[in-house]
Amino acid sequence: MRRISAFALCLLSACAPAPNAEVTKSSATDSGAMLAVSGIQSFAPATPVAAQRANTELVRDFLDLSFRMESGRALPSLSRFEGPITVALSGDVPGTASGELSRLIGRFRAEAGLDVRPAGPGDVASITIEFVPRVQMRRVVPTAAC
Repeated sequence: MRRISAFALCLLSACAPAPNAEVTKSSATDSGAMLAVSGIQSFAPATPVAAQRANTELVRDFLDLSFRMESGRALPSLSRFEGPITVALSGDVPGTASGELSRLIGRFRAEAGLDVRPAGPGDVASITIEFVPRVQMRRVVPTAAC
């Protein structure tokens, strides 16, 4: 009887909804937490694999990704850069952002052969990544993943 009761209790507890895990502002701004998160989000070197999908599917996905924003809004054209691409960070830049940008630029150079580099002081950047408060971002694009 005791085993049946324990089994029934385990079964019922498995059906209980899990609490929502939310990151609070205080834990997200904690420097230890930021170091732990940035370590988790770093990427290992990529190992290319052969495509497992038909070319028509790849083309459709490429066009959707190229001409549609994450919010679903359409883009009228693609951006194209002639020559070196420079990237700058602006706004309330987190301490981990420059290291993450360096790793990303390294991947662009190694995997895509792009001439990308951080913008120097006083340079006009080709791409500017502006950090804005989450509340402001949610007002503009409430369904964005970032």
